[in-house]
Amino acid sequence: MADNYDYRLSTIDLPARPGGGPAGRHGHRPYKFTYYHTGYGLGALIFSDCGLAGLILPTKCEEEIQREVLRRFPTATCDNNKNTSLAKILSSYFRGEKVKFNQTLDLVDFSPFEGEVFQTVCTIPYGETRTYKWVAEVLAKPRAYRAIGKALGRNPIPIVVPCHRVVKSDGELGGFSAGVWWKKELLKLEGYLGDKAD
Repeated sequence: MADNYDYRLSTIDLPARPGGGPAGRHGHRPYKFTYYHTGYGLGALIFSDCGLAGLILPTKCEEEIQREVLRRFPTATCDNNKNTSLAKILSSYFRGEKVKFNQTLDLVDFSPFEGEVFQTVCTIPYGETRTYKWVAEVLAKPRAYRAIGKALGRNPIPIVVPCHRVVKSDGELGGFSAGVWWKKELLKLEGYLGDKAD
């Protein structure tokens, strides 16, 4: 069984770009993808030379996964030998086990602010939630709720960057790029009971 941990990442890389800001949505850089297997179906992990660039939640249809990979990363090619350890960890996660992620993330297509949001969200412990307000306060940007929500909506690596743990101040779940059903399901997998939001 994988080690328990609170989902802190060891490294988030934000390579500098002239003028700052996003460099474009994945451009023409080369990517490799591999599959991971779960009881929910097949998911995909996408890697660049810089690290983990994307995670697609599982579905029962392999063709659907392939289409989604290529929609987001048009240059991606399949490499089933790529980071099989992470694929195994994700399979454990979807069995309801606490797991340890220790991945370098490729966030070159995201702004420094978005990177800070992702890094802050990675400190939220397994099985707990925090609010958009909490994220804003940690970043010392108390009025940035909408910008934070927008950043989380662009999160390309759900679960590893656990944006499903960010909820509204009134206790409602709020949005999720993969749909509210998945947000509820991921929180259920982690044993969230609905009374931990700050």
